[in-house]
Amino acid sequence: MTRFDNVFQMDGVKLLRFITTGLILAAVGLAIILASGSIRTAMTSGTYNLYSAITYENQLNFWSGFISYAEYVERGSQLTQGMNWLFATLLLLRAIGQVAVVFGLILALLGFLGCAFNTQNEDKMRLVCMISGCVIIFVLFMGILGI
Repeated sequence: MTRFDNVFQMDGVKLLRFITTGLILAAVGLAIILASGSIRTAMTSGTYNLYSAITYENQLNFWSGFISYAEYVERGSQLTQGMNWLFATLLLLRAIGQVAVVFGLILALLGFLGCAFNTQNEDKMRLVCMISGCVIIFVLFMGILGI
């Protein structure tokens, strides 16, 4: 008898907690991914490009003589640095969301497989849990492969 024999031997409450926690964590991670992607799209879209608008304003101030060339270059570098910082933050948020989705799906997978290997459940319930676990495995592999 190894120490991994009782991995899937859990009671129904613990299985349900694994499944719900995993699915909620995956949903929150997906919301973070979608929010960071939509913020990036809104920042760089053609009609509302914040970088271009502020750069254009900086150029107008320089051409009108309101600011010197040194101040024009300084503002441009600050703007570029700020936009790069914002993009890096959005990239970090996306990575955190991806990790949350993977951990959530793994928790849900453990819950579904535990339900499938529990001999106290009906055969139809075990089949549904096994199919759900296989779907989650499929989704995880597709996400890992980037398809």
